Amino acid sequence: MSVAELMAARSQVYKELATTRLRPRDGVAEYLEWLRNRGFLTALASSSPNVMVQFSLSASNVDASLFSAIVDGDGVQRKKPAPDIFLKAAEMLRSSPNRCLVIEDAPPGIEAAHAAGMKCAAITGSLPPERLDKADFVVETFDQVRKWFMT
Repeated sequence: MSVAELMAARSQVYKELATTRLRPRDGVAEYLEWLRNRGFLTALASSSPNVMVQFSLSASNVDASLFSAIVDGDGVQRKKPAPDIFLKAAEMLRSSPNRCLVIEDAPPGIEAAHAAGMKCAAITGSLPPERLDKADFVVETFDQVRKWFMT
């Protein structure tokens, strides 16, 4: 099997699983709306190819318009843990990296956020807190991130 065939098979399996199992994390839409209502710009920065990002948004019923920018793996040369994707997101938002907060759920993303000069909140769920301890702070919910903004 060629690399292209393997990637196509992987995408197909992901789509089949995502159609029945992918759900947005509790509170994500409310959190994004809360940010937008307060004038914050938001970006979705995923190392996945564009087709997978769009599929994931659709399958999880997350409205792409909640994001001011979407950066995917097709738009950068180096993937996480390189900072490229977060730097591109900051550029698209016309923001300096030190004014950005990244919310991540995996160590390579935390490393990428810090390499980009950004603060990083790790959200548990896919990994336990001890695996995310390199983040600036670790939370379990988006409501806890919202409270951080208000301190």
